[in-house]
Amino acid sequence: MHSYTWKVGQAIALKGAAFTINQISAHEQIVLTDNATGAFSLHQMADLLNSYRRQELSFLPSVTSYPVPQPDWTRPLEDLPEKQLKAVLRCKFYLDYLGNLEEFCSRSTIQLQIQQAGKSCNDPEPPHPSTVFRWHRKLINAGGDYRVLIPQFHRRGPHKPRIGEEITHMFLSAVEEVFERSPCATMSDIEERLHKKIRLANLTRPTDKQLKPPHISTLYRKYDQLEGFLTYSYENGKNVAKRKYRLVRKQILVSNILERVEIDHTQLDIFLVCDETGMVLGKATLTLVVDCYSRMPLGYYISFGGGSTQAVMGALRHAILPKEPAKAVIPGLIVQNHWPCYGLFYNLVTDNGPEFHSLALASIALDLGFNLVFCRVREPWLKGTIERLIKTVNYSFVHKLPGTSMAYYMERGEYKPEEHALLTLGEFKHAFEKWLLDIYAHTVHSDTHATPWARWQEGLLRHKPRLPADMSVLNRRIGKVIERMLRREGFEINHIRYSSPVLEQALRQFGFGIKYRICYNPEDLGSIEVWLPNSQDPLTIPAVDQRYAKGLTELQHKHIIARVHAAAQSPEDREVLMTNKIAFSDSIDTLQESKKQRNRHKAAHLKGKTSSTPEREFTIDATATPCQPTGSPPHAHLSPIDDLEEEFMGSPIGLFPVHGPQCQEAHV
Repeated sequence: MHSYTWKVGQAIALKGAAFTINQISAHEQIVLTDNATGAFSLHQMADLLNSYRRQELSFLPSVTSYPVPQPDWTRPLEDLPEKQLKAVLRCKFYLDYLGNLEEFCSRSTIQLQIQQAGKSCNDPEPPHPSTVFRWHRKLINAGGDYRVLIPQFHRRGPHKPRIGEEITHMFLSAVEEVFERSPCATMSDIEERLHKKIRLANLTRPTDKQLKPPHISTLYRKYDQLEGFLTYSYENGKNVAKRKYRLVRKQILVSNILERVEIDHTQLDIFLVCDETGMVLGKATLTLVVDCYSRMPLGYYISFGGGSTQAVMGALRHAILPKEPAKAVIPGLIVQNHWPCYGLFYNLVTDNGPEFHSLALASIALDLGFNLVFCRVREPWLKGTIERLIKTVNYSFVHKLPGTSMAYYMERGEYKPEEHALLTLGEFKHAFEKWLLDIYAHTVHSDTHATPWARWQEGLLRHKPRLPADMSVLNRRIGKVIERMLRREGFEINHIRYSSPVLEQALRQFGFGIKYRICYNPEDLGSIEVWLPNSQDPLTIPAVDQRYAKGLTELQHKHIIARVHAAAQSPEDREVLMTNKIAFSDSIDTLQESKKQRNRHKAAHLKGKTSSTPEREFTIDATATPCQPTGSPPHAHLSPIDDLEEEFMGSPIGLFPVHGPQCQEAHV
């Protein structure tokens, strides 16, 4: 470090202006000369020292007749590489050893002293006296800063690059092209591509200005000089490089429970078995919701259908409602603590999966009054709370259960998870809630330095959770939302008719061509919720054929309709639907007993086995009777147009009030 002192001729900067010390009196008074105007000013030494302490004064290098050596290394000497640090300490040792000599002595005396100093430090090659003189001159000119004696190893070798700027651009282009073709590219591939570029460029250059291809060793050195981020992005991809070289920033501050909630899906690292056959079904998908303030899980949903809109709705429903204990299916395993989390939240943070960008979720967010926050693509750290909890679930709980598949296939070794799998979906749900409430919730979190349970209880003192008016309100809000027109037959959704006597008055009042907002539960197509144009609350409209639709999931219905179309049959025929429903049930039983795990996994998905209904089976309800609504056509075989004509033939048209252009056309 360069040091300065108060002396005549020393340049200083005082409050942004440059001065030179002109005189120093014995009474610690200093006369300064303004370098810009030449004006003199008198200052006390104490005042200047106070200005230095307040960082208002700084020393400037003095202007001399010879250049003052400036050290290239401005960091502390202890940060030097070991080889350079030893060289500096060697210089200092010889200068200190010769510092005790008289001011004037002969060259031979200095030579003898250098030899003695070399013997005392076991230096086999003591420096020449001229070298020591050069060290001493550098040190004096630098004001005693030993950093000027650091060897400049980086200045060795040629000062110009071995390859020109044009070849450098070709090299970078060749590297990018080769790694874009394959991430396993080698330097030989880069050399081959570069030589092709050079040969192509030489075709248009004069003979005396031909480019010379560099040796592969030069290419290796050039590649090593590139930025680490650039080479890593070439070899692994730009997004992976961004994650590796990303600087961890301050996390988002949350001040209350239910202020920020995160949701995500993950495939559980465990094989579950069928509770009927005991055969392996495969891996289930967990949809988890967590409160960012307390780190307490709010709810979850387990299914065999992967990440879907239905899974998101199931997880949100479980997160908002007060929890009921899981069914105790494992003998002796008792959940000691209850689940205290419930309530509507303010912000839901998601990734960019299609199920989170669906119209159904946007409608739910609008109805329940929370904001949807979408993270940027390929930046999972923006919702790091749920990502960390998902890893904790798999590594701290799932990997310790029989039948775990581990996080990576290579970690299994000789362990065969399919042979050790023994947990059903209901048993896994029971064990999961035991671990979640009795272990995880009462373990101190390293970020909050408190348990999730304690943080949630602390948050309850400041914020009371909100709930909808009743359960029916929530069920009417959480579901798939569509729009349909009301016809004489009622509403038709995917070939299922819904009708009720209350719709007759709506048809008379509003006429045809009016779209109604409809919400339905994909896990049960037995009824729908319909909002009339003049009503704030929806009406529950049952399916006409309850024997077919009650308890039927949307996925099951789609497969049945696909079977009907494949057989070139009409989905409007109820008996055809029932016949195919029975055949579909037999097909599921066949899949469930298949030797292929993929088929058994598909059977569990088609049956609708979820954490809400872990023991659900696809059965035919023979006791259910078709619902024949008032005002429905007496002849089911007639088409809607024939049905409409039959009713108009037997009824005066003036019976229905005219509303809208459709009714006016019918009146004409």
